Amino acid sequence: MKTKQKLLLLASGIASVGAMLPYFFESNTALIEQGNIPVSRTVFILSIVIQSAIFLTVAVWIGSYFVKRTGINVFTSPSRKVILTSSLIGIATGISILIFDYFFHINKVTPNFFTVSIISSWKTLLVCFYGGIVEEILLRLFLLSLFLFLFQKMFKGKHNNVAIATATIITAIVFAIGHIPAMQMQTALNSAIVTRIIILNTMGGVVFGYVYIRRGLIPAMVAHFSADFMLIFLFPILYF
Repeated sequence: MKTKQKLLLLASGIASVGAMLPYFFESNTALIEQGNIPVSRTVFILSIVIQSAIFLTVAVWIGSYFVKRTGINVFTSPSRKVILTSSLIGIATGISILIFDYFFHINKVTPNFFTVSIISSWKTLLVCFYGGIVEEILLRLFLLSLFLFLFQKMFKGKHNNVAIATATIITAIVFAIGHIPAMQMQTALNSAIVTRIIILNTMGGVVFGYVYIRRGLIPAMVAHFSADFMLIFLFPILYF
């Protein structure tokens, strides 16, 4: 990946962090009103953007290094057919997650997608870009590529499919665990809530990882965006 492309990817990630903020502030209104953020909103926003920019810079440049070392080709320009297919995969993933989440809903494991507080539609639409771009840079471009590099070294070039599957699953689990702190900001955690977070997000992480390996970074972003579009933008409009 050329430097210009890396900078474009970095800029897209930082812009997506900014796009996430309106959703963050509305979904955590109670937390903010309780004074649990000890600095002004301006300082808080700057700290988030700067910290995210640092993480994204590391992820883009180091992730690109590991991609080159693993021999996978994730920087190809996808065709319209691949983009459409990836979008449909993401939507199907979102629907599958809703089906599984309904089990938690009827067993009164809350919050879930069927009891979530309504957030302004334009904010939920913007936050889809955060998942699709930022999380794919951090989780797939950086972490999955790192794990794949390590497992390929471990297997010494053999059983590459095993290395890919292992790296994909472990990254998906890390992806799922990474959603726990956000939930902890909204409610007291218990084993059922944590189990729900792990299962549903691991499902998505495995799919996005598969798309990343087989089709590339941009299709993985499209699949992730489409899943979030289904879950947090379209579903609340249709259901509530």
